Amino acid sequence: MRTINNHKVVYYPMDADGYYMADIDVIVINSNLPPLRQKYVLEHELAHIGQSSLLYEATPAEHIRLEFEANCSMIAGMLDDYLGQTGLAIEEISKAQFMEQCGLSGQYDSAVDRVLALRLNGMQAAL
Repeated sequence: MRTINNHKVVYYPMDADGYYMADIDVIVINSNLPPLRQKYVLEHELAHIGQSSLLYEATPAEHIRLEFEANCSMIAGMLDDYLGQTGLAIEEISKAQFMEQCGLSGQYDSAVDRVLALRLNGMQAAL
């Protein structure tokens, strides 16, 4: 177990990639995932900490919205790594190549669009 920003993080073999247990303030990450995937799952779960657990469970629409926000946070971290590895400027990125290299399926298409649009508009701090 480790602590990040005063939140406990536990690594454990399981079927899911990860989840956040708000009632006891613990993030659980699948220990069977490759280290880089664990990093991105952790970024996703850390994004949930600032979200209301009541909203998360209130309606399916709120659940989807909060997952989208957490996905955007995760993708922003992936984008930072990708830019650092490739040396590309944000304007030079091919969305398809970025998604392929990061192993992102079409499920993340709209979140990638949002992150890229915000970055292109100079709103890096928004993520």
